Amino acid sequence: MTLWTSCKPMQPTAKPMTYRQSQHHSDADLWHKACQEEMEAHSLNGTWEIIKMPPGKCAIGSRWFLKVKYNADDSLDRYKARLVAKGYSQYPGFDYKETFAPTVRYSTIRIVLKRRSTCTTQKSAKP
Repeated sequence: MTLWTSCKPMQPTAKPMTYRQSQHHSDADLWHKACQEEMEAHSLNGTWEIIKMPPGKCAIGSRWFLKVKYNADDSLDRYKARLVAKGYSQYPGFDYKETFAPTVRYSTIRIVLKRRSTCTTQKSAKP
């Protein structure tokens, strides 16, 4: 009996977990370019603005998530870097008052579409 653990071939180097680790890899220039592209995207999107910190407040830290992306044929696609805030270090009611994440349930979409289709069917059936 043969057990398969992975379909992808083993990569010669392990994925770096931090920016500092990525700079000690043989492909450090590619990781640096991926991080630069992410910073440029944040700059173009106006993700944040630099301000002076209010007294008694601390900035939220950030972390790099680094990943190598592959094509369907297992060839190298690109190096991807994402800079994310360490939101888990915030305290509700102290660092922020409310959160808003617009999400929708699929059951809600189905109900709205069903009602819409029923309304249009009834309108077209009237003489």
